[in-house]
Amino acid sequence: QIGLRVTGANEDATYLGNSEKFEDQQSSLGNVGFIYKYPTRVGSFVIGAAYHQLANYQRAVSYSGQNTENTLTDQFKLPGSTYSDLAFNTYVTDVGDEFGDWDESIFRSGFDTYGEFLGVFQQGEDLQSGHNGEYSIFVATEFRKNLMIGASLGVLSGSYSFDRILQELDDQNLYNGIYIDSDGDELADTDIDNFIFTEKTESDFNGLRGRIGMLYQPLQQLRIGFSYTLPTRIEVEERFDGRIFSTFDNGVNFDDSIRGQFQYALTYPGRVSAGLSYSFGNNWTVALSADRVNYSELEIDFQDETLFDLQQSENTFITQNFAEGAMGYRVGVIYQKADEITIHAGYGMQQSALQTGEDSKHLFSIGTSLPMGGPWQLDLGLQYSIFDQQSVLYTYGEFDYSTLPQFTPGATIRAQEIERSTSLVQLRTTIRFVL
Repeated sequence: QIGLRVTGANEDATYLGNSEKFEDQQSSLGNVGFIYKYPTRVGSFVIGAAYHQLANYQRAVSYSGQNTENTLTDQFKLPGSTYSDLAFNTYVTDVGDEFGDWDESIFRSGFDTYGEFLGVFQQGEDLQSGHNGEYSIFVATEFRKNLMIGASLGVLSGSYSFDRILQELDDQNLYNGIYIDSDGDELADTDIDNFIFTEKTESDFNGLRGRIGMLYQPLQQLRIGFSYTLPTRIEVEERFDGRIFSTFDNGVNFDDSIRGQFQYALTYPGRVSAGLSYSFGNNWTVALSADRVNYSELEIDFQDETLFDLQQSENTFITQNFAEGAMGYRVGVIYQKADEITIHAGYGMQQSALQTGEDSKHLFSIGTSLPMGGPWQLDLGLQYSIFDQQSVLYTYGEFDYSTLPQFTPGATIRAQEIERSTSLVQLRTTIRFVL
């Protein structure tokens, strides 16, 4: 079989009270594969191989608004931040105190109280592209009468590209002191006006994914299935370019950039799934299924001892904020009339991966299978999904200044989020050839 898909996306993004809209349409290879039923004297033995596209990352979002809680520079000031040197060289961060052993955002510097922040206007655009697919081989055998046992091994492979431009601007002239030495004469002569941060990231990733499962048919009209997807370690190789261009009240500019590579690994938790189908009458089948994932077991490994503290902070954030038991539910009904036509419809719901997330996904589908003569069969499907998603625009450090001056301030990792309301319409076409 081989399948193609066309997807139309309609997205509304809300950030700090302002809304932006984006529409897109794309086509891609959805799946290709084969199944071979090996001839046996008793029972059955099936082998197969397939490619299935799991995700397509073609998205874009624009955003703007006055942020009175945090700034992107609260990320740059964190120990181990990729862009800490750029931020310091362009004066969007500065030394936190006279000892100079910790950094502070330029928007929080020069005040009588540590960490004071007057707010900043943010505007930007993020572009994403790429895909994620799985090449798999699988085998199943009738272990006992009416009991099938199977396993599969898949190779996950994909690429991802991310482009960002984000400006933070003192559009209300809240920062108008004499704090920055812009000409190197050791005398302060200006303050921050704005900076522009640009970032391009390209990632390639791969990993192995194993599954085991069983299908039991205790009655002619009843089937029950279970499966378990093992935890999966994904190796990521990332290439990035970053630049910060800052402008001050007196018109002086500072500019610095960086280019590099970064390798890390993500371990995704296992997934437990169960389902059943029941046939009644001569033509009808109802199917139900559910799965559960403990997203709090997601783990990142930076593979760099110098980033151990940052790694611990990120994993603590995941443990404290990701759901321990996110559920997914699906229900469907199938009408099949002999060898003439098959019609199916369904509904699915996937809970958020975050404990307090409001981005549960709802999916509606309808489709049909039509004989084309001989061994050929055409499958047509229409899928509509809607979800409100809270995406992390950036993470940042919230400092605890109570330890000063005896100790440098500790940081708690927080997330600045953007709300997205998305609807997707997907048309799927699959051609099957049966020998």
